[in-house]
Amino acid sequence: MLALLAASGAGTLALAYPEGAPWGAADSSASEHCASCHWERDAVPQSESIVLQGLPATLTAGEQYTLQLSLEGTTFEVSGFQVIALMERGTAGTFTPADDDVETSVHGTAIRSTAVRPSEGGSVQWRFDWRAPIGKLESITFLIAASAANNDQSPFGDQIHYREITVPAAPE
Repeated sequence: MLALLAASGAGTLALAYPEGAPWGAADSSASEHCASCHWERDAVPQSESIVLQGLPATLTAGEQYTLQLSLEGTTFEVSGFQVIALMERGTAGTFTPADDDVETSVHGTAIRSTAVRPSEGGSVQWRFDWRAPIGKLESITFLIAASAANNDQSPFGDQIHYREITVPAAPE
């Protein structure tokens, strides 16, 4: 997610994306996805290490949900994330960072970390809100990517975890 590349000539490292992964990188089928930069270890599709709490069994139009995203059960020192909300037609709601989280940014129907967060006992969490769109609601798919990184400021040794979660709309 926070890809790193060697800086020319100086022998030091520089962040390739200092403000976070490119928007859309949580989509593993995109041309610029998280594992494009963190490529040494195979990405984990539908990773059980990614947990998204706070989503109901069915969504209600206009309802706000406080979500907690976790990466757990894997070995890493730091992590970053991106989540994209998709709906077949129309806008897929809006994200809002938690009041106390200044290390996330929002763009349209996506939210991402803008700084790595250290692992605490093999786990890291982020909190944010997501509001379902108003009007005709369809199923929403959340594309999630999280990096399990070793904090050596290189793309080597890191592993990207992906997860796709679809939640249906509540019956009208």
